[in-house]
Amino acid sequence: MKKVALLAAGALVLGTVSLSFAGGEDVFNKNCKACHGNGGNIANPKKTFKKADMDANNVKTAADIVHIMRNAKKPMPTFTPAKISDGDAKEVAEYILKTFTNK
Repeated sequence: MKKVALLAAGALVLGTVSLSFAGGEDVFNKNCKACHGNGGNIANPKKTFKKADMDANNVKTAADIVHIMRNAKKPMPTFTPAKISDGDAKEVAEYILKTFTNK
């Protein structure tokens, strides 16, 4: 009986942990899409998510994107870990790289 209770408690904890991380696309859609829809940039058309623009701005990795999210320059808001967790920020960055940089 104790084993069943421990397994159930473990499954509950693991389920809760996995639910705490939204997918990169969902977080992007909630926080970034208004200005970066379809990989664009309404504030600065030279800083889109197109590969040529990313290369020109020396943005090549997920870590580079997370750095920009955490240290944004106006008019982009800064996304602190309190707003977007480190795990979610990395998922957003990976989503951006997979979705937009091949255009």
